Amino acid sequence: MIRVFLIFILLLVSNKSIADELSNFGVLKSLTNKDAEFLYFKPKISNRIIIDLNYDNNYQSSDRRNEFQESSGKIRYFNNINFNNYFALNSYIKVQKIDNNNEIRKRNLSTNGGDRTFENMGSYIEEINLNYKYKNNNLIIGKFNLDFGSAWRWDRGLWIHNVAEEYKQTEKIGIADFIKIGNSKKTGQYNFGYSLFTNDRKNFDNSIMANRDSAHKSDANVGDTRSLKSYNIFLEVNFNFSKKEKLNYHFSYINLAINKRNAPLNRNSDQHGLTAGMNYKFPVSDNFELDGILEYADIKNFAGSKNHNQKYYSFNLINRFYNNYNILVGNSMVKNFNNPNNLLKRNLSEISLGYEFDKSNFFDNLTMQLGWKIEKVDFVSTVLKQNSYGFLARYTKSF
Repeated sequence: MIRVFLIFILLLVSNKSIADELSNFGVLKSLTNKDAEFLYFKPKISNRIIIDLNYDNNYQSSDRRNEFQESSGKIRYFNNINFNNYFALNSYIKVQKIDNNNEIRKRNLSTNGGDRTFENMGSYIEEINLNYKYKNNNLIIGKFNLDFGSAWRWDRGLWIHNVAEEYKQTEKIGIADFIKIGNSKKTGQYNFGYSLFTNDRKNFDNSIMANRDSAHKSDANVGDTRSLKSYNIFLEVNFNFSKKEKLNYHFSYINLAINKRNAPLNRNSDQHGLTAGMNYKFPVSDNFELDGILEYADIKNFAGSKNHNQKYYSFNLINRFYNNYNILVGNSMVKNFNNPNNLLKRNLSEISLGYEFDKSNFFDNLTMQLGWKIEKVDFVSTVLKQNSYGFLARYTKSF
């Protein structure tokens, strides 16, 4: 069934489309960042493909197992089918490196890092949902990603999003609804929304090429209850002061229900948390633009462990100049409280330089990024440090 679906999607052709207007982070995040006037005008099929090639050299570490070179890749494929002014079908398919739990345990037993080249690649469907729009109300049913935070955005730098990805919420099956009020160019656009969901652990969750998740039912992952007991409430506020000056505020609360009948005694509490963030784009001059993200996240009962709390702090700033060049500086940190694994703090700092080629007939966007990373992990009895440098090439094409 999945292969038939993939073949069907790849055979679709269309004109230049809505894909150019949406972001690349899933349908819910995309739609909440747009003005109140929805983008569905007529029957249309649109596609977007994003291909990443990465090279990381973890050349220095306190732990020999963390010293290795790795070449990897990732393909993101987005498809949108507008049936009419009201209904649309959205899908988001990924091909990437997949490390399941068994593979991670095996690697941790190794005495050295071991270089890796396009290891454990697999593909899966991250989103597939039906979207119904009526006036300024939007209803989404199916499999989708949540609008919970944004510091995990993968289009900024090479690694700065890695820490925030610990609270990124993807692959949920359920229902989401939100309403848009106002105008971002006048008094501001306010998007109020909620979602009811469960984790996708039995439908489109596992890769068709590799098993991504080796967790058993008895592990009782938060959000696994088959009924829609988990929920997310969010507010997005958008201001467009000019073509290049934009301000976005984001607030979100989440509760991930746990199946207490299957949960062990030390993991029987619902995980809940909140995020508060800001993204500000400011054109200093015609050839100099600043784009910054600041976000805070507070997660209680992390992974269902009672009183295991984590707090995240993320900041990164991109300086874009002369249209094609950019410099990113950023820092992300997570602090743990009452952590049974004795992990106290993880801090990641990055600086990277990039160049974006002008649009051509062969690509809509082609980006090259070179960066350096310093990562420090504090445990109760030891401190681990790791230095890395890396390279990223990203190709984007809509069709």
